[in-house]
Amino acid sequence: METIKWELCNSRRLAVQGALAWNDGIGKFFQERYQTGIFNTLTYFDGKRTDYFFDAVQHAEFNRILDNHFDNSEFVLSMIPEAKETLVEKYEFIKNLLVGFEELSNMELTNLYTKVAHYHTDFYPRKWMAYRICHRIDLQVEKKLKQLGKNEEEIKEILRILSVPLKPNYVFMEKMDLLRLAIKKDQISTEELKENLQDHVKKYQHMPLFDFDHDPYTNEHFVQELEFIKNSEEELHKLEQTFENREHEFNQIMKDLNPDRDLRNLLIMLKKAVFFRDYADTIRQKLNFCLREFYLHLGLKIGLQLEEIVLLTNQEIENHLREGKTFDSNELEQRKESFLLVQKGEEISIFSGGEAKTKVNNLKLYPALDETDVFQGNTASLGIIKGKARIIHTNKDLPK
Repeated sequence: METIKWELCNSRRLAVQGALAWNDGIGKFFQERYQTGIFNTLTYFDGKRTDYFFDAVQHAEFNRILDNHFDNSEFVLSMIPEAKETLVEKYEFIKNLLVGFEELSNMELTNLYTKVAHYHTDFYPRKWMAYRICHRIDLQVEKKLKQLGKNEEEIKEILRILSVPLKPNYVFMEKMDLLRLAIKKDQISTEELKENLQDHVKKYQHMPLFDFDHDPYTNEHFVQELEFIKNSEEELHKLEQTFENREHEFNQIMKDLNPDRDLRNLLIMLKKAVFFRDYADTIRQKLNFCLREFYLHLGLKIGLQLEEIVLLTNQEIENHLREGKTFDSNELEQRKESFLLVQKGEEISIFSGGEAKTKVNNLKLYPALDETDVFQGNTASLGIIKGKARIIHTNKDLPK
């Protein structure tokens, strides 16, 4: 039997259902839309975080075929707009599908769940494209810039300018809206401030939901953020100036390069792709906010908490709903400790607890680490600071 070489793709908290959606999204649905896909994946949860792996050989072939698409001018010009439009369509479809789910019988709920699980996977080809395409465009741009005689430092600077969005994403929009609220909060009544904050929560509560079992922002979160703001007008001006500067830098790059049609199309594609990457995350967060309410309701139906239902496969959830089949509580406790989800083509296997850890050790997914008291890396800003180092496994650890 051929041994698969596994390549780490991503690390974050990830529900079993989320992993299954990723698998078919980057596999058969990606193949259907973009003529390439990755069909062997591995998901390992160690009790704290989830690591997601690709078949390295399939990943290399995936990138090769993806790169070939850049020879097609129609792909370069239309891929990002088409992906953005389709992603929104998929989100709206699932959101509408979930309207009124609270009133359904168990059988109706089972049928709905089967549909939701299917369309959830169909959401991910465009989300995966948003995640994978920017680096592939970078490589194409870098190749053309070298042909123009640009040196390594010049290319690095050009790619830096191209790698940031020209318009505020939701993270910036939320910050800027909160700064505007901070500027006017002393001029409005307590009741009006409360209403403004409620509108702010409604608009941005989805932002932490990188999967449906994550926790949305609350009113208390934004109240606290508002209290931390000190120089609201100055901060807002700096952020607005940031985007003015980005626009100026991009226009100057286009003027200095005076690119031919192919390079110009690539540069514009990259700028659109950078925006789409952030935009796609926002749509995913909004979708996860809808799915969270759905899975909370499913949990009530089958007697599980949200943090427990995320450990089940789609088939296991359907069995619960359709047949009233109870889930082995011991198996569930083991999955809380660790699980290994392996998908090879259409074949899906899941292992729990000690068995999962044993299989992971046998697969040698992780290099052996030497004990050390010293860690090296890049700092976010200059200067020296002393303090305790904290290990952040997932976004749940951020309060550390």
